[in-house]
Amino acid sequence: MMSRIGWLGVLLCWAVGVWATPQAEPPPKLYRSEALNLSFAMAADWKLERSRNQNRILIPLAGTRATATADLFETDFRQTAEDWQRIQQTVNEQLQRTVERQWTEELLGVPLLMTRISYLQGGQETTTLIGLLYSATRMKLHFRLTAPSEQFSEVEQAWRGALLSIRTISGTSLTPENPEQALPTQPKVVPPSKARPPLVLKTEAELRRERATMGPVRVSLVVSTRNVLLAMAQGFAATLQNDQVTITHPQLKGQVIVTVNALIDSPRPERALATQAAESLSQFSQVKQRRDELGKVSKAGALVAWTRREGSSGPEQLVIWDAVGTKDEHYWTLQYRSADASAWAQDEKILRQLLDSLVAGLAP
Repeated sequence: MMSRIGWLGVLLCWAVGVWATPQAEPPPKLYRSEALNLSFAMAADWKLERSRNQNRILIPLAGTRATATADLFETDFRQTAEDWQRIQQTVNEQLQRTVERQWTEELLGVPLLMTRISYLQGGQETTTLIGLLYSATRMKLHFRLTAPSEQFSEVEQAWRGALLSIRTISGTSLTPENPEQALPTQPKVVPPSKARPPLVLKTEAELRRERATMGPVRVSLVVSTRNVLLAMAQGFAATLQNDQVTITHPQLKGQVIVTVNALIDSPRPERALATQAAESLSQFSQVKQRRDELGKVSKAGALVAWTRREGSSGPEQLVIWDAVGTKDEHYWTLQYRSADASAWAQDEKILRQLLDSLVAGLAP
């Protein structure tokens, strides 16, 4: 029980307007599929509807009562990746839908086959993103993310944020599909209510994170009242000013700004990346190319994800690379900016070295 003096202190702080307790973010929900051996975190306000043939996630659209949808399927597909993309192209052309783009990303170390289409639905311009996690498993994760075209970018950022948290339930690693080879033995996954107290299996990525060491270039800062080190590889230099770290390199022409956050009192890393990338998008008048990486363990042991855009801002060229790296109790957010597209090839190599070595952790 709080003492009388304690209560008087709280009331006094409230009365003078200096007591500000941040409202805790609602804990995420967990989507789990034993058939796919996969799970990922969903935002607290997302609603899951389950049926025999598919599961549907309803994602609220800001400022309306409408929702976007993410339909998830457990799909048996063992043909080539080219066959999958050709099927998506053919089917959607037959439905008189525009196939805007087809490409491949990487998730959990295996290809993620992507197709984006647009069409009219009920008189409204609509966009759907189709994805297949091309893993060497009998059943594969297949999703269709659908939203009004004018709000699709925001919905896609939120969906990509959720995919940052995806993992295998068993803790085993996935391998890419090879139709010419027999499927590897699949781990047996049981529902949580029937699971025994487990033997903990660590993935190669988890072991790599445990073995990782901090780089020799370090800067000290205070994050949520605790002393933290931000470390990186030899050759980089770091300067702290107003809780932001500017990182330079003799051969790096673009600007790199990094901030460090504590998981206990900050938005989740995937949300921080989505917010930062959305703000970056507003600075472009035209985006010519966009690339994403949803999550990869760096040599420093951080789980790193990023979004990079190349295009223009008015008459000037513009490249912005937004990234986040999480390890243990802290994560960093990074933004690289350059208006010199001719220097980008060299900068990319150096920046990848930085992303592979950058990590934040408690000071000894």
